[in-house]
Amino acid sequence: MTLIIPIDDISHPDYPIRPDHINPFRHFYLAFGKAEPEIVANVIVRLSHDLGGWKPFTEDQYKLYCQDHSYSNRWSLGWLIDSGQVVKGPDGLCRATHQMIIRCFWSSPYWLPDELNFRL
Repeated sequence: MTLIIPIDDISHPDYPIRPDHINPFRHFYLAFGKAEPEIVANVIVRLSHDLGGWKPFTEDQYKLYCQDHSYSNRWSLGWLIDSGQVVKGPDGLCRATHQMIIRCFWSSPYWLPDELNFRL
């Protein structure tokens, strides 16, 4: 039996890309076209790894994570919210989107050896 899940249902337990599939120790080159949103996405991947998956988070959780891990306060979630890569719901919780996740994975998958993990 084949399990079919909506491709963008990142909360589903069988969603194929987990935070630990993405290498956050590399910059997400060319994932979003600018360094700032790529850094914000990197922080979200790290935060999601610590949360144990693609779980919703508040802006305050994000800011506290940045503060606790010595990230600059200037890395605003607005970079990704404005572009639709992160969605802030009416409940005030922020959620990574499938589009953000695949961009990060494409840019820096964990399973590639260092000599193959590059972009021209």
